[in-house]
Amino acid sequence: MSDEANNWENLELWRLIRRVHRAIEKARSFDLNKKGLSISKFAVLGITKQLGLKTTSAILARRMGRRPHSISQLLVKMEEQGLITKSKDLPRKNMFRISITEKGEEILQTSIEELEILNDIFSVLSDANKEVLRNILSDVLSRVTDILYHLQLISLKERNTF
Repeated sequence: MSDEANNWENLELWRLIRRVHRAIEKARSFDLNKKGLSISKFAVLGITKQLGLKTTSAILARRMGRRPHSISQLLVKMEEQGLITKSKDLPRKNMFRISITEKGEEILQTSIEELEILNDIFSVLSDANKEVLRNILSDVLSRVTDILYHLQLISLKERNTF
């Protein structure tokens, strides 16, 4: 395959991944919006549940691929809704731990139990195909993560040359 043909094929794969991501996210949003949750709020609750007392805004930002200031704004809204609490018991003054409230736990649990849309979407895949897809996407994510890391290093070096 020529370089140009390979470029077009890769571009088409990227477009397809974006379309699938947007469509699944939109479908999942319908379910979550009924409970007053966004995809981001659901992710915060899920990660916080998984990590427990280790959860900080910096960890959430890294796990969700978001900037710290956008996570901070999201956490303020979630605290106002009574979904999480923040406690300042870490050595740095600007860091705090995040915990799920009882209300947040209940909403998270019902959101996990009611995955009809996702179950319907992925019902077109056999268990074997799900595993293949999981492995392929994990490989691509790993490669993208490596590339981003190296690009950030180059960017830092360029900034420090002045």
